[in-house]
Amino acid sequence: MTDERPGKTGDFPHGKLNEHAVGELKLGLTVEEGKVVLVFGTPITWIGLEPKDARDLAELLIKYAEQAEEHVE
Repeated sequence: MTDERPGKTGDFPHGKLNEHAVGELKLGLTVEEGKVVLVFGTPITWIGLEPKDARDLAELLIKYAEQAEEHVE
């Protein structure tokens, strides 16, 4: 069974980007009161994404933005 909570996993699925990399981060997305909320589960200073992962995140943000707009009066 996998732990699906947001936060660091300690894994480096695409290798270590640099000496400051702390590994994979599970990200939570939700909509609250008409806002898109990103839950990192840990303090972070930067993220590095493969191009496909960046596009996937962009598509998810658009999807959640559309859901958030439904809650705005």
